[in-house]
This record gives sequence, structure tokens and C-alpha cells, in this order.
Amino acid sequence: MFEGFFPFLDIIFSPIINLPPFISLTIFAIFLTLLVSFLGKIFEGKNAQEKIVKKIEEIRKNLTEAQKNEDKEKTEKLVKELMKINSEYVRYSLKLLLISILIIAIFLPWLNFKYQGLTVAILPFSLPFFGSKLSWIYWYIFASLVVSWIMKKLLE
Repeated sequence: MFEGFFPFLDIIFSPIINLPPFISLTIFAIFLTLLVSFLGKIFEGKNAQEKIVKKIEEIRKNLTEAQKNEDKEKTEKLVKELMKINSEYVRYSLKLLLISILIIAIFLPWLNFKYQGLTVAILPFSLPFFGSKLSWIYWYIFASLVVSWIMKKLLE
């Protein structure tokens, strides 16, 4: 689908591709994770999402009170408001998902083309379902998860 971009990506990332595979894939994991996060913040608006989450929490608190007081009119009003805010939250989340899918749809096939059939790491033990040899995709997923976790901890 995006094979036309492969020569362009080869030129741009040639210094990274020439590194050992476990290093280059780790760099790509860092790069793609940061890129998705950065674009997500631009298109999504971190403050907007935080405001929506706070508003949802506030509405849920008021909804619980209204249900305890058996105020059906207020409960119905709050449920409608909660559904409206939830749909807004889903819309923000969907934007980030679509951005992520587009970036991954460009880069993962190219990485597969570059590292297909290559053993990136040999573990001193055997993992169930994986064995002791890790291909590029398992190394990339592992590195991406670690990078995401570190970023989340640093940004909190």
C-alpha cells in the first residue's frame, strides 16, 4: 500500500538502518512512540481531554447524588449530559487512534521489509510461544511498550 514510500524512508533513515538491528529498532520504537504522542497532543488537545475527564467525573458524582435522592428529572438530565460528554471523549480518542494507525501503516510494513526473517535478540532462556529468538516485531513491541511506559511516568 505504502511501498512507494520505502525508497524515501530508506534515504531518510539510512544512518539508523545501518546500526545493529536491536539498536535501530529501539530507535524506531522511540521515534514512532514520540511521534504518535506529539501528533496526538497537537490534534487531540491534552487540556481538552483532561477537561472532559474532569467533567465526566463531576457529572458521575452529581448523578450518584441524584439517584440517591431519587430525583428522576435531574438523573435523566445528567445521563443525557454524560452521554454527550462521553461521545466527545470518544471523538478525541478516535482521532488519536486514526493518527496512530496511519503512522503504523506507513512504518511497520517498511520495517518488516527491512528486517523480515532477521533474529534481533537471542534470549538466555525460552519464552512460551516465542522461544529464545526474538524477531524484529517482538523486539519493536517490547521497546515500544518500555518507551511508552517511561514516557507516561515522566509526563505524570
